[in-house]
Amino acid sequence: NIVHTQGWLHCHTPAIEASGIVKAVMEELFKYFT
Repeated sequence: NIVHTQGWLHCHTPAIEASGIVKAVMEELFKYFT
């Protein structure tokens, strides 16, 4: 069960981080262009 949880985190955390980075970049660009 621990291995399954680590596998889930390994698979999903990068996607969450990438989406957070994209959101932050979009917010910065929005401020820059407005």
